[in-house]
Order: sequence, then C-alpha cells, then structure tokens
Amino acid sequence: MEAHNFDARSFHPGTLVGAIHLETGDFALGDKWCAMAVQRGATLDALDSEVRAILRRLNDVRRSKLADHYSRRIRFGMHGWRAVPALVAVRNRFLMRCGRGSRRHSRRRRRRQGPTLQGVGSIGADGNPVRKIYHLAMGIRNYLIEGLSGTGKTSVCNELQRRGYHGIHGDRDLAYRGDPETGEPTDGFAHEHHIWHVDKVKALVANQDEAVTFFCGGSRNFAKFIDLFDGVFILEVDLDTLNRRLDERPDSEWGGGKPMERELIVRLHQTKEDIPKNGISIDATAPVARVVDEIVRLSEADR
Repeated sequence: MEAHNFDARSFHPGTLVGAIHLETGDFALGDKWCAMAVQRGATLDALDSEVRAILRRLNDVRRSKLADHYSRRIRFGMHGWRAVPALVAVRNRFLMRCGRGSRRHSRRRRRRQGPTLQGVGSIGADGNPVRKIYHLAMGIRNYLIEGLSGTGKTSVCNELQRRGYHGIHGDRDLAYRGDPETGEPTDGFAHEHHIWHVDKVKALVANQDEAVTFFCGGSRNFAKFIDLFDGVFILEVDLDTLNRRLDERPDSEWGGGKPMERELIVRLHQTKEDIPKNGISIDATAPVARVVDEIVRLSEADR
C-alpha cells in the first residue's frame, strides 16, 4: 500500500500486488488491486501479462480455483466488473487459456469441430508414449450483429470494444465488392455486391484467442457463413428513427444524400429481405449503452 500511495501516477504496484493475491488465492483482494491499477492507467496488455505469468506458475488445483472464480463472476454478473472493461477482457482470455466453457457450449463445439491432430503427450506407466488427440475446434463463442444501414451496428461495435470485448467492424475489415453467390470480385458499388470475405470470417471464427467475438455489420452473402455463429442479433429501429439517423449522415456516406439509396433502405426496412430471418431482435432505438447491455446479457445467457 505504501508503494501504491507513494506514486499516485504508477499502476505497477496495483498489478503486482493484485497478481500476488490472485496467485495465493485471495481473489477478492486481487480483483480490488487490479481495479485500482486500471484506475491508475493499467492497460489490458499490462494486466494480461501478469495473469499469463500467474497461469504459468500455478499448479493444476490453484489454476482450477482461479478459473472457478472467474467463471462465477461471469455467471453472477461479474460484481460490477462491467465498469472495468480491461478486467473483463483479461478474465475472458484467462478462461480461454484454461479451456473453460459451459457444458452446453462444449457440446455445440464438439458437434461442429473439424479434423483432429495427434501428438505425443506424456510417457505412460508401461513406458510407451501416451498419444493425445488435439481437436481443431472452432472459436470459443462468436456472434453476428446485423441490421439495416442506420440501425447502429458501428456504434454497437465501438461500445463493445470500449468495454473490452472483441468486436470486429465487418463492413470495414471484411467487406469487398463481389458476387454474393460465387464470391468473385466485381466492379462498381452496387448495394447487392457488398459482401464479406468468407474465408476471413471462417479464420476469425476458428481463432481461439478471444473468449467471445462479435462480428458487426451487414453483407449480402451472410448465408454463406451464418451457420458458423453461436447466435445472431438483429438491430431494429422504427422508420422515423431510421430516417433521422440517415439525415445526420454526410452526403458522401451510404444512405446520406442520394435519393435512390434512401428509397432502397426504406424498402428494405419494410421487406426485411436484406437481413437474416431467424435472428434475435434487439430494440436499437435505445441508447447504445442499453443496446449493448442487452446483447451482452443475451450472449452470456447462451453460455
């Protein structure tokens, strides 16, 4: 505590003392010190580095107890951790490294996992090597957040990232102009040719570096990869709200100033032909913080 009070600008005493308490099993104090470190400016990488070091030092029993502690914080709302996004992300990464997941999700992942790799593990009692099976499993949990232009997909992704979740701006990072059926690149900027790279989506879903990933955006070829996701959320707003949001866009942005684009968006709002049919409807007229609260609540209930 003296070191923490001595230099109010440094977060290092907080991460160090927090790590010591977590390692010795005093989880409540460990969480408290880590939260104090975040208030002093500790980054996700700084906290994650300490947790990785703990994980290397713990024996199986203590590692399991720490994983149980983090799992309980997920189940019971994390006791206010939502206010500290970095701690949420550190917890998610720790559980991923421990291979923790609900039994329900484990069954789902086994059903969809790909081929296996065999490797040599420990030496058995008979002196022969024990062969282990390593499954090339899909990602921990992956969700698609869809919706018409103007429903708030970008804002939701930004808020998820601010809270420490892994959010992907699909319309920036995955999109290109192509044929929705073949994936072949096309010229021009027609709305129906706004598609995502299917191989990139598959690679991100298969990546296990994050406990949960939210893919935010719209594409005309979602049918090619929608089955990879654990759930789909559809952001929905009324027509007046949609028009008001589109009015606030610059003319150069899609739906901002061109009458043909606005007419198309209004028609799609009526027909809903451009979005997945069986997603979970989310009222996106609410403030973005409440919208994200609901998405996170539903995604955690799905564990």
